Amino acid sequence: PYPTPTHPTPPQVLLPRMEVLREALKGVRAAAIRADWDDVTAAASADAAKRDSATFGRFASILGDEAYTVLNLKSRYAGVMVRLGKVANGRPDPPDGALKEIDEAIGIVSDAIALVPAAVVKQVREYQRRKEGE
Repeated sequence: PYPTPTHPTPPQVLLPRMEVLREALKGVRAAAIRADWDDVTAAASADAAKRDSATFGRFASILGDEAYTVLNLKSRYAGVMVRLGKVANGRPDPPDGALKEIDEAIGIVSDAIALVPAAVVKQVREYQRRKEGE
């Protein structure tokens, strides 16, 4: 039986993952503001880049005609995170350069999320409400 709480559809898994990524980037932004450069560089690390790239790739697979747009956003995101890592390694004060890169990354993830059709977002929200009610 598909979808069920134990067998969700790909959008029911991947849209929330992208939303979690966007929220995590907001946390990275807060870390930059408080000059916690270890957290910022961890977010821009090779391991994080690999994980985020896989998330973007899987997300692209659910979007049909918009998949190429997401893959373009994935490439832009990877470039931003490389630049962020370089900026963060310099431990800037003030953190304006890092904040610029983080804000761009948040915008890219938001742009990818915005490509999900409203009907799919509605289904995902209904699934989440059902799952929370269990």
